[in-house]
Amino acid sequence: MNKTNRRDHIIKFMKSETFFDSDSYHELKLADFYNTPKQTKTTYTFIKALNYLLNTKSCIYPMKKLLTLLIYIMVASAPLSAQLYLTPDTSLVELGGKAEVNIKVKNFKNLTGLQFSLNWNPAIMKYDTVKNFNLPGLSADMIGADPDTLAAGKIGLLWTSFQPLGNMMADGSTMLTFVFDVVGKKGESTTVKVEDSPVFAEAYDTAGVLVPVVKGTGKVTIKFPVNTNELWTEKDNIKLYNPDPNPFVNNTKITWEMPTAGNLSIIITDPSGKQVKKVDGNFGSGKNSIQLDQSDIPLPGSYFVTLKSNNTTLSRKLIKVN
Repeated sequence: MNKTNRRDHIIKFMKSETFFDSDSYHELKLADFYNTPKQTKTTYTFIKALNYLLNTKSCIYPMKKLLTLLIYIMVASAPLSAQLYLTPDTSLVELGGKAEVNIKVKNFKNLTGLQFSLNWNPAIMKYDTVKNFNLPGLSADMIGADPDTLAAGKIGLLWTSFQPLGNMMADGSTMLTFVFDVVGKKGESTTVKVEDSPVFAEAYDTAGVLVPVVKGTGKVTIKFPVNTNELWTEKDNIKLYNPDPNPFVNNTKITWEMPTAGNLSIIITDPSGKQVKKVDGNFGSGKNSIQLDQSDIPLPGSYFVTLKSNNTTLSRKLIKVN
């Protein structure tokens, strides 16, 4: 049952009480209350009674404020069903590559039904396939991959289980993975949201009770491409050359090239990430270099040379030998 049907059902039920005149019924937007299927008929009737009093001509303003407060106290204190959390991944992807968006779960307990939608920017990603069906009974046949809907950056899922005790998944586990082709431009990104369109997000437990879904948001960002070869690594028109010599014994030269003058850092770290040497400065356009010797890197082993300039980071491997 979707949200609109549940809403209509409750309104119809409340209007059906014979001792109330349906013409005097005043509808409140009790969105949270509609997600509390365990509420009793008495609770519904009491809220309707408050609504009725609220809308009578004899109800003076101070009384209206009090009745409104009572109604919202009733709604706020209504015991909710346990909420199911669905959260897409956040990731960095390569231009022209694939983006894999895992749907992580929390409070997935004793469920027999689930439906939700995933929305994204179709100018950044195009749907390719789905995999990693870690939820029992879930298959590609339950994914609504309609071409028109996919073109709008939307897809729906509808899963039903016939296990009498329902299904459970550990918190933080992946329910399934959506795979996309990355078609945007470098640096662009898109949110990936669990939504209510084209399929309303909701779940059901073994008693058929509605379990509200907390709709999470992930993000996919297209990385700036990095060109790496034996001689240099390049990004944003900045080149970091391979140290020369590499490996080295006594000394080596670190060279880089930048299109414009500016501030820049050269950082030497060991494999654990511990900083061994750092050089900061304002360097001119074109090629620049610094010299490293045994006093800078006294111990043999593998190191990393990292260049940082504004939003640009480049790295090369450096080896010191005896």
